[in-house]
Amino acid sequence: MIKLTVVGKHLQCDHRNTCVSCSAYTWPPNLDPQNRYHHCEYCYIDILCHLGVGVSYEYKDDLIEKKVTCTKCGEKLIELVWPDPEK
Repeated sequence: MIKLTVVGKHLQCDHRNTCVSCSAYTWPPNLDPQNRYHHCEYCYIDILCHLGVGVSYEYKDDLIEKKVTCTKCGEKLIELVWPDPEK
């Protein structure tokens, strides 16, 4: 189950207190075009920009795989769209 941090119908970044350079930590419900963000299914946090995620690369033979992880727990993040196109 995905639990979003929505305040007054605005999606709010859960890294807003730890990210020093954050200036756009909420997204309105009528955002056009839709934006992609990351969500941790274990910590239930939403991260709106690339500064709040961890990035690592795995090298396998001739392939390089980019892994985007939660900086809090280290688990792989899922990518979602705001506003949700199914609502």
